[in-house]
Amino acid sequence: MPARRSQQSNAYQRAIRLFRILTLVVNRRPDQPLGRDHLARACACNVRTISRDLDHLIPYVPITWDDDQDAYVLLQKDWRLPPVVELTLEDALALALLRGLVSAPGLLPQQDAILAALDKAAAGLAAPLQDLMRDAARALTGDAPAAGALFAAPRDYGAAPVLALLEAVALERTVRIDYDSRNSSRAWRDIDPYKVLPRDGIYWELHGWCHKNQAMRTFALDRVRAVDPPGAPFVWREAEWAEFEAKAGIGGIRGGEALPVQVRFAPAVAAWARDRRWPPGLTITDAPDGAALLTGIAHGGTDALIAEILRWRRHAQVLGGPELRARMAEEVRELAGMYGGSGGDSEAADVFTKK
Repeated sequence: MPARRSQQSNAYQRAIRLFRILTLVVNRRPDQPLGRDHLARACACNVRTISRDLDHLIPYVPITWDDDQDAYVLLQKDWRLPPVVELTLEDALALALLRGLVSAPGLLPQQDAILAALDKAAAGLAAPLQDLMRDAARALTGDAPAAGALFAAPRDYGAAPVLALLEAVALERTVRIDYDSRNSSRAWRDIDPYKVLPRDGIYWELHGWCHKNQAMRTFALDRVRAVDPPGAPFVWREAEWAEFEAKAGIGGIRGGEALPVQVRFAPAVAAWARDRRWPPGLTITDAPDGAALLTGIAHGGTDALIAEILRWRRHAQVLGGPELRARMAEEVRELAGMYGGSGGDSEAADVFTKK
């Protein structure tokens, strides 16, 4: 395990344990024992780790051991986490920007929890700054609730259990997910969760090791119906993950066959093609006539490649490789056939089949 990832994982795991310890102490029933062994079982770690965590918490939180109750308790019954009190004008505007951007229904997983957290952060603002934040957020979203944000998600992620998955990712523990696959039947699967990431900036996915397939797989978050609590720790498969991570193709789809790519973008769109973030393995260069040439090896399969090229309409021409040209020609013929094309449409298809 690389040192940097190990340090980050340890920090995430510790933060989760500290919050869990605090939650258990705050919500303890009067007759419920809560010693270090109870906390260790609840946090899925050993007593020595819990002791270090308590040593870290006690200077900041009024937690103490009570012999009569056989439990760790709060000295102040009404104690709460202190509010944020030093937010600035820039902080208020940044919160307004973030809240406005994520307010469209279904845009993000666990959206209600995210918005509630942002509102709690804003509670530390002075009243004038809170008014300014509301006005700034309305400038982004409009006054009508149905106006949404600046953009909407292509899928509904409102019910996606991302917080439970993020906990399993941070703890590096196997998790069972109820997954409704479009390619196979709905079933519970054991997954070693590695990352929760947006593909192409908009499609949220879980990446991890699938025990059933014995391979790295991608799972659409909107297809995850339920998640069991994190289970046993897993060991990172560094080589498999590195190979999987490197195979991020056009459209953000990982895996799939490797295909040679050579695409010419006409001068009219060349500037936008140069500005696009193409995945590793692909390079864009200038052509003498002002066009842009995209060359290299792409992963993700021909479907992802064709979908991306079609977005550029007539301004993108596939020059190679042979497999991609053949598939693109087939797609253009089918499209022309759908619209009863002849003459000019046939000529458009011929562009991709000329030797």
